[in-house]
Amino acid sequence: MSSRKLTHYFTEHPITVISNSAIGDILTNPNATGRVAKWLIELAPRDIKYEHPKAIKAQVLRDFTTEWIEAQLPGAPDVSNSWTMYFDGSKKNEGAGAGAIFISPKGDKLHYVLQMGFELPSNNEAEYEALVHGMRMAKALGCTRLMIYGDSNLVVQQTMKACDAIADNMIAYRDLYNLMEGSFEGCELRHIGRESNEEADMLANLGSTKAQIPPGVFLERIDHRSIKQK
Repeated sequence: MSSRKLTHYFTEHPITVISNSAIGDILTNPNATGRVAKWLIELAPRDIKYEHPKAIKAQVLRDFTTEWIEAQLPGAPDVSNSWTMYFDGSKKNEGAGAGAIFISPKGDKLHYVLQMGFELPSNNEAEYEALVHGMRMAKALGCTRLMIYGDSNLVVQQTMKACDAIADNMIAYRDLYNLMEGSFEGCELRHIGRESNEEADMLANLGSTKAQIPPGVFLERIDHRSIKQK
């Protein structure tokens, strides 16, 4: 679970696991089967070492822990560049689209409509396209910290590892979100009800029906999916 939630740390840094148990022997056993074999396959690409704790006097360890924690205590996070994003995806007979609303640290609002020019996606795929394309636009705006709200419970549950993604496309979209999440200093995704996301829903419907775009709303069109379709 740690390697999944903190994948950007595990890919960028060597990890040392200190334990009294024989966890290293278990997770590096080439003859492992069942669930342990699945863990081995998932953890094998990570740069993980397993070590037993070395002998150390208890008082020295307590003193070191106290001093180290005091030195590592973080200051207040810098929220001066913290943006808020609302997103929604829409699929209609006419096509598929997405809507995104960005609220700057100063309270300014930006409205985006996205039209999808590729083969008609499913509703869930349209929601994922709205999410990942919105994150791309947030990076283009110079956002480093992002709070995201969406009304697709499935998308939120899958990206938060609260439920499994089964279909290949859903897995690819989830992995893409996790990769993009690591490019922000802070990024959080939360589920909200549709009644709290009406503005993004209206923009998404404009994109899927190819209706006239109101003044002050940015329009963008993509002709390819954000993932390689399987």
